[in-house]
Formats: sequence, C-alpha cells, structure tokens
Amino acid sequence: MSTVLEKQACAVRELPVEEWPKLLEVPGPYKEQGTLPVAAHNRMIVAEVNGEIVGYWGAFTVVHTEPVYIQPEYRQRISVVRPLWEGMRDLLVQLQVPGTMAIILDEDAPVNLPMATKLGFQKVPGSLYFLDLRADRK
Repeated sequence: MSTVLEKQACAVRELPVEEWPKLLEVPGPYKEQGTLPVAAHNRMIVAEVNGEIVGYWGAFTVVHTEPVYIQPEYRQRISVVRPLWEGMRDLLVQLQVPGTMAIILDEDAPVNLPMATKLGFQKVPGSLYFLDLRADRK
C-alpha cells in the first residue's frame, strides 16, 4: 500500500539565485544560520512537491590551494612561507572565495602539517570522498 506522499510528484530544478531567499524558510542549514551562500561560487538544486521546497542540494566551488612549492633551503623560513600565503589569501579574498582547503598526505604531515596549522588551516571532521565525473561528460 502506498501513501499519499509517495503519489505526489517531485519536481527537481536548479533554483535561480533570485529565489534563494526561499531557502531561509526551509528547515535546514541556511535557515539555522540565517545566511545564504555567495552566489558566485554556488549552485542549488531543489526538490519541490506542489511548489513547496522539500529538499535541496548545493554544489559549491571548493578552492584547493595547491600545489605549494618552496625551495628546500627556504621551507622552514616563515619569512618566505608567510608572505607567500598572505598573497594567496589576499587573492582568494578579492575573488570572494568563502574558504580554501589543502590535502595533506600522511607521509607529508610531519613537514606540511605544522606549516598549515601556523597559517590557520584546521583539520575538519569526517573523511574526504571523491566522485570522478569525467566519464559522464558528453
């Protein structure tokens, strides 16, 4: 036996930026935070039943700030590392990038983790997963 909810048609569409304020009315992270993402770096797909948003899934640009290369004799010098980072940070702020990430491999952690921590990077909870969509391109 099916329920009424199962019989209702679900429409899925990309939500235009001008309609994003609707997301502040839907229970979830945007309503809880009271803010919307930066449109230049985000897209939003919504599921609607009878015109009501019942779910959403966001895609946002994640800026991966790598590769970083510093000649070996300069790697432990904050006088090189700090200005290089400040230049990158200023560029990201100018581009209105909401955040950045770096992937530090376990074997590189002894050298790179202290540098990343000094620059303000923080370990995030969870595990990183990747879905390769290149084969789906037409």
